[in-house]
Amino acid sequence: VAMASALSNAIVPNVSAAYALGKKDDMNDSIQMAIRFTMMIAIPCAVGLGVLNSSINGLIFGATYAKGLGAAMLRIGAVSVIFYCLSTLTNGILQGMGKMRVPVRHSAISVVVNIVVLWLLLTYTDCKTYGLVFATMAFSLVMCLLNAHSIKKYTGFHQEITKTFIKPAAVMGVVCFLIQYAVQSVLPFGRVCFAVCVIIAVPVGALIYFAAIIKLKVFTEEELTKIPKGNLIVRLAKKLHLL
Repeated sequence: VAMASALSNAIVPNVSAAYALGKKDDMNDSIQMAIRFTMMIAIPCAVGLGVLNSSINGLIFGATYAKGLGAAMLRIGAVSVIFYCLSTLTNGILQGMGKMRVPVRHSAISVVVNIVVLWLLLTYTDCKTYGLVFATMAFSLVMCLLNAHSIKKYTGFHQEITKTFIKPAAVMGVVCFLIQYAVQSVLPFGRVCFAVCVIIAVPVGALIYFAAIIKLKVFTEEELTKIPKGNLIVRLAKKLHLL
């Protein structure tokens, strides 16, 4: 989320200049690149938190809490990482277009949705503490959807979803789950087991995700060179025969 906030500030000058000059193609290219780069960080974080929820909670709080309420809430609420990153970035994009009031209006609507969802869940369902997680997710999701609608309205920009967001994350999630399952099947259920899960699954998952976004051409070689340390990433991808 911190990276998305920094990127939203960095993209404002490019978006402002292109919007003022009426260069929608240049502006949309900047928006596309910023969203892809943000998601390249946010999605692995969300998937890792969701899939490795028991190992993360067990490592921090002990084996007693590895399968408890905290782990379940982390598994369900991990997707909010993606929504918050997107909403933060899209706020910056709208501000860059001079639409300063739009994100504020969307935030107000999202807060109302958050309160209504929380009230409905606590009043009419038995989800209890989970209601807090779902209400928080509703806030960030509504913010993303409203911002995306406004960006499309003002620029015509439409974000491709399946290739950029779903496929690489699914591949990485399956690999991390299998690693966790294998380690927990072999080692005694305890902090050592959880530590081994995290130490193995995180770097392996990162490499798998890296390979997936290259193979699925989420980024072209030219686009990779434009991101921080892009030339290093390109050289690594070529050594691994991914490019």
